[in-house]
Amino acid sequence: MRYGKEFLERNPNVSNCHNRMPDFVIIGQENKIIDIFGTRAHEKDNPQDRINYWKSRNFDSIVLWENEIHRIYLRQKTIEKVHEFISRNSHERETSNSK
Repeated sequence: MRYGKEFLERNPNVSNCHNRMPDFVIIGQENKIIDIFGTRAHEKDNPQDRINYWKSRNFDSIVLWENEIHRIYLRQKTIEKVHEFISRNSHERETSNSK
C-alpha cells in the first residue's frame, strides 16, 4: 500500500488534477484507491464523482467519511467494509453495484 503523494510521484501518467490526490493506493492485479473525506473539507463533494474519476483511470475506489473512522460504534463496520473492498476484484464490485 502506498500513500497518495508517493503514488503520484511514481505514476506521472495519473495526474493530480482537481485536487484528487488519493489517500491510499493499493497496486497489484487490482489497482485500488481508498479516499477519506473529511466532513468539513468535503462537505459539498459527491463521493460518487471521486469514484467515477478513478474508475475512468482504471482504478477501483472507495470513499470513507471521517466519522466512519473516528466514531467507535462505526469502526468495526468500516473495517469490514474496507476488507471486503480490498478482497473483492473489480468485476465483482461492478456486478454487485448493478444489482
